[in-house]
Parts: sequence; structure tokens; C-alpha cells
Amino acid sequence: MTNADHSTDAELLRLAVDLACRMSVEKQIANLDVTQETDAAFKLEREKSSGLITRIAALPATTLDGLRVKAQAIAWFDSDDFAPRSVEDCERQLREQLVAGVIDKVKPD
Repeated sequence: MTNADHSTDAELLRLAVDLACRMSVEKQIANLDVTQETDAAFKLEREKSSGLITRIAALPATTLDGLRVKAQAIAWFDSDDFAPRSVEDCERQLREQLVAGVIDKVKPD
């Protein structure tokens, strides 16, 4: 594994922290009474999170920790029905990356 490999996983781990913060904000808004304002605020937060999702999907995971970040991004999709158009293709890409990565990295004894 090269330093570049380590740096992509390090970047994925940084993005995971940011995504967890974004998801926390989304959850706080989702727990409020549903109004036009809270709905708009929630969708705005999902839009903000979508940039992180796109970046996570674009980076290769070279370790199980990196794959865990890919799984967190998939959990973001699963946490609500609303996903901005900008991440339409990312969900399938992330799921394929996670499956291929687990198959590659987790070997039976």
C-alpha cells in the first residue's frame, strides 16, 4: 500500500467526521414538527451533505476503515427518502464499491 493509498483513506476518514456532523443536523431538523420551513431546511441540509457523498464515492477505499466510510455514506441514503439529484448515481456506485471492497479485503481463513 502506498502513501497515496493511505492519504485517500485518511481523506475518507475526515469526510466521515463531516458527514456525521451533517447527519446530526439533518436528524435534529427531522425531529421538528413538519412545516414548509422545516421541510425546506431539511432539504437544504441534504443538499449540503450531498457534496460529501459525492467526494466519498469518488475516493477509493484501500482499508476496512475506508470501506466503513463508504458504508456510512450508504447509511445516509438509507436515512431518508429525499436525495438530491446531484447524487443520483452515487448510491449504486457506493454499494458496488463496498461489496467489491469487502470481497477483496475480507478473506476467509
